[in-house]
Amino acid sequence: MTREFLEMIKSPYTTIKTLSLRDNFIKTKSAEWIKDALKENKTITKIHIDYNPIKPNCLKQIMTLCKRNHQLDEINQKNKNIYELA
Repeated sequence: MTREFLEMIKSPYTTIKTLSLRDNFIKTKSAEWIKDALKENKTITKIHIDYNPIKPNCLKQIMTLCKRNHQLDEINQKNKNIYELA
């Protein structure tokens, strides 16, 4: 896991919605870094992170942050649609 990758996730200019990290030997420490980056990220709505040795609690927190982002994305889409109708 590189610092550049984590900075990319944190960036307000990131437009990635789905990130696939499946079967990449991501361990708990790296998963914690991803979780911390997701606290700032508001665009990633889905992370495929299965088949990595990550503690269940950390995985649950990552999924919770993705769910939050999904809800924000839905609100943004509704607002965009309302703006386009106006």
